[in-house]
Amino acid sequence: MKNLSIRVSLIMVCICSIAMHVFSQDTSAAYLDAFNRFIDHAVVKKDKAALDTVYADDFMFTHGTGLIDHKASWLKGVLDEKTLYLSREHDSTIVERHGNIAMIYGKLTIVRKNGDGSTKYAIKYVRVFLANGSRWQMISHRSVQQWDNLPL
Repeated sequence: MKNLSIRVSLIMVCICSIAMHVFSQDTSAAYLDAFNRFIDHAVVKKDKAALDTVYADDFMFTHGTGLIDHKASWLKGVLDEKTLYLSREHDSTIVERHGNIAMIYGKLTIVRKNGDGSTKYAIKYVRVFLANGSRWQMISHRSVQQWDNLPL
């Protein structure tokens, strides 16, 4: 009987440990910053599976031009074979956590192929992420300032 009790206790400890691992999410600023950068690398790679997962269904993207994209329209543009992002690199990022919400402020420098040439521009942005169950998703991206035609 004592051995059975010890075995049940060990099994319960194992189950709790596995559940904590499965249902926990990394909420560190370093993780969220890396996740933010991963999204833009997925844009460059046109990784549809990753992009479908990282953007929430109600995602809204307000461009510096005033154009508003939702998840479907943004992904349609990103995945279009005529849209070629060569790079999307972040700097000056600041991660701010509020429970299951994270805001990331930063600067994104973008190189995009246009016809025969390339263009380089930079934006300052605010992105909002929501912990949805056991994963983070971007719910909003708002460009707040843009510099066009930077030297390549």
